[in-house]
Amino acid sequence: RKYGPFDRLGARRASLYLPQAATRTPGWARTQHRNLTSHLVYSHDRLVSPMRELERDSLPSPLSAAPLAVVGRGRAGGSLARAAELAGIEVRLAGRDEVAEACRGAGAVLLCVPDEAIASICELIASDPPPLVGHVSGATTLEALASAGASGAELFSIHPLQTFADAETPVEGTPAAIAGSGERALGFARRLTAALGMRPFEVPEENRAAYHAA
Repeated sequence: RKYGPFDRLGARRASLYLPQAATRTPGWARTQHRNLTSHLVYSHDRLVSPMRELERDSLPSPLSAAPLAVVGRGRAGGSLARAAELAGIEVRLAGRDEVAEACRGAGAVLLCVPDEAIASICELIASDPPPLVGHVSGATTLEALASAGASGAELFSIHPLQTFADAETPVEGTPAAIAGSGERALGFARRLTAALGMRPFEVPEENRAAYHAA
């Protein structure tokens, strides 16, 4: 069902009470990728999933019940929007020409567009950005989001280490490199990826080139 020019996914409004994920900062992305394979932990003499354990210590997101705007109707954008919807998050999925309206009143926006388009799309919302602005590129630094940062937005990135066959590709269990302009942005990226079922690990900006080349 469509609401205005963009799709609003998720019939119920859900608070972005995203679970705090346990992460490690790797020296090299490949090593971290190997370390982040699926596992189970024991609790009270029974097997429980890591996500179940994380939910017990969940921390409220600074966004509370604000929607998440996902810009880009391609394979990555569609898959991540679907994962967020399944996680109970209110999602607005929009094309590039709908970014301004999709971001109006949103708590965060995730730009799922080609690397060369990130900066120009970000400039479209730079005058009044959501509190958190992110992209999904592995090679592009947060500098591409500087126009939104200049208006007070905090910046983050999420890079799932997988290919997307179509717009409904599952992301559960996928390692995801995260970065943030500060602790709040990094914490949001960590909690969002964990809520989507991914396994986040931090890649500092100064290590991004080595990470992407690995």
